[in-house]
Amino acid sequence: MGKVLCLYPFILASCRCGCVLVASADQVLLGIFTDGDLRRAIQAWDGNIMRLCIGDIMTRDPRRCHPHDKAVDAMQVGGWVGSGGK
Repeated sequence: MGKVLCLYPFILASCRCGCVLVASADQVLLGIFTDGDLRRAIQAWDGNIMRLCIGDIMTRDPRRCHPHDKAVDAMQVGGWVGSGGK
């Protein structure tokens, strides 16, 4: 988890998805680095973030869902909709 932050903003910009999944060498999900994490780090560190490690600012242990879950169920896990699907 000693990867320095410098490449992650470029990955975010190039994939245009707003997040990068962070996994171990054996493909275990460790966290997620989002554009929101980047904005908060820039604010917290007064823009001096290029020496930070990704593990210091990523969201650890993100919520998960199964690939066969319904989209509305996944949105509930993420907290985007209430129990009525609205």
